[in-house]
Amino acid sequence: MENTKAACSKLEDRIKDLEEKLETMQLVADNTYDWEVYRDNTGKLIYSNKAFERITGFSNDHFLSGKINLMDIIHPSDYDSAMVIFKQSLNQKTIVDYEFKIIRKDKEIRNVSFCAQPVYKQNKFAGFRASVRDITDFQILKKLKESEQKYRSMFHENKSVMLLINPETQKITDANCSAIEYYGYSKKELLSLKISDINTMSEAEIRQEMQNALENKKNYFIVKHKTANKKIRDVKIYSNKITIKNKNYLHSIIQDITEQRIAEQKLKDNEAKLKAIIQTMPDLLFHFDKNGKFLSFHQEGKQLYKKTDEFIGKNIYDIFEQEKAKKFQTAINKAIEEGESELKYELSINEPEYFHARFSKLNDNEIISIVRDITKETNSEIQLQKYLGELETLNKDKDRYMQILAHDLKSPFNSLIGFSELLIKNINNYDNEKIKKFLTIIKETSNSTYNLLEDLLVWSKSQSGKLPLEPQKISFINICQEIIEENKNQAVAKNIKLICPISEKIYFYADPNMLKTILRNLITNAIKFTDTNGLVTVYTEQEQDNITITVSDNGIGIAPEDQLKLWQFGNSFSTHGTKNEKGTGLGLVICKEFVDKHKGKIWVESEVNKGSDFKFTLPII
Repeated sequence: MENTKAACSKLEDRIKDLEEKLETMQLVADNTYDWEVYRDNTGKLIYSNKAFERITGFSNDHFLSGKINLMDIIHPSDYDSAMVIFKQSLNQKTIVDYEFKIIRKDKEIRNVSFCAQPVYKQNKFAGFRASVRDITDFQILKKLKESEQKYRSMFHENKSVMLLINPETQKITDANCSAIEYYGYSKKELLSLKISDINTMSEAEIRQEMQNALENKKNYFIVKHKTANKKIRDVKIYSNKITIKNKNYLHSIIQDITEQRIAEQKLKDNEAKLKAIIQTMPDLLFHFDKNGKFLSFHQEGKQLYKKTDEFIGKNIYDIFEQEKAKKFQTAINKAIEEGESELKYELSINEPEYFHARFSKLNDNEIISIVRDITKETNSEIQLQKYLGELETLNKDKDRYMQILAHDLKSPFNSLIGFSELLIKNINNYDNEKIKKFLTIIKETSNSTYNLLEDLLVWSKSQSGKLPLEPQKISFINICQEIIEENKNQAVAKNIKLICPISEKIYFYADPNMLKTILRNLITNAIKFTDTNGLVTVYTEQEQDNITITVSDNGIGIAPEDQLKLWQFGNSFSTHGTKNEKGTGLGLVICKEFVDKHKGKIWVESEVNKGSDFKFTLPII
């Protein structure tokens, strides 16, 4: 019995000791700095200490009873991520220093750190304990320290020259190591100076500029500063107002620009020289990007077919037609790839103008183009080519002319000489009929040779410019009737009807002698190549600006391959008429010459065995 009592007494003492320790632990847990929480393995809240009220401002009893929950405490922006962490804790994961925001009962937002650790009982997961610590003040302190370190790094350790100036006293209150080295003073000496001791501006000017900086009206200055060795340096200053312990200061960053100013002046001088050179250049200087966009044009006053603001900033496809723009882009692409390229192009402004452009690569994205007006040179070259062509034609014509003189005149003169010798030798032996036959041959040959010489003379005068165009107002019907009358006997000889069915009087400007020659040749040819009992008609068709004159026949016609030979002196040909009439081969060449002088056109429409229509145009009055 006594043993039992003794055992009970010890047990009571043990229980009392445990209760005292439990009370002590409860007291410690309730008064710990961190908010301690315990939840079982289902997530049910089992324990929350008094620190909850200090950190959140809410009642701990209300939290334990479920009247308030985590949604009322955790900031909405962090709630979803906090719930993920909460689930990880239930999955027996240890959480270390997860930070999120809470909203206190008084609506103040605080930053907290969350740690969780799983609890096991008999090797089975029983739940987890969590500690939540308010770290807001710690973060503020941390930021303050970081700010101090940043200031030390940004100011004292900065490679830029920096000064801190009191705008009221103009005293230099702080200077970094770079400033001490730049100005050549010790730190103690430099901090004993006013800003006016190193700035060459007057105190009034300095005071005004400081006020501008304080009011943020102007924060950028270029002035001259004096160093300890009395050297004057050009400096660029950036000043901004900062507030330290409710007092305004000017934080000034000083940059030495002495060498830059010297370089800038040299650059200005060089730019002025370059501008003067560019302005005196006869060429045009354009600046493109690689896509053909006009970036700049540096020659104000140069005569262009567009104003500068009409093409700067625009693409070549906005300025030129598609094909020309493509050629420009191809030249630009080649210059980007190979370094340079060239392009010749034509612009039709009032009249065609020609240009040569040289493209040079400036960088991977830009091109410089030097454009030269080569209109005079090109026109001279075109004119030279024209003269060369004309000279070649004249040489061919000269050769043909000599050929005609040598060949076409030789044959008739041989006939004349031969028949005349026969007559002289046999004058007493030939009867009158034979003598008449030989004289007729001599006469016809003489007439034919004369006509050839006449045509050659007319053509030669036209080619040498000795037969000028002298247009005057004329009536076509009068001219036409005159030429028909001249050819009447020739037409009657072949019983050919020759008519000009024009009743109204048509007036136009033309050289009457040249027009008569044209009509005479065309009508003579029509009669020559028309069979007996045929028809030759001369008629006109009036258009808006021109009159078309047609000499039409129903004769033998001209083969297509021969039609091309009609108009060129070097390729001219002559065939016998339907009654074996001879021609010179120059008539149509002369017709074309005279029509060309009138700025008209001449052509033939013909079918073999059906006839020919020779047409030419002349301008109406």
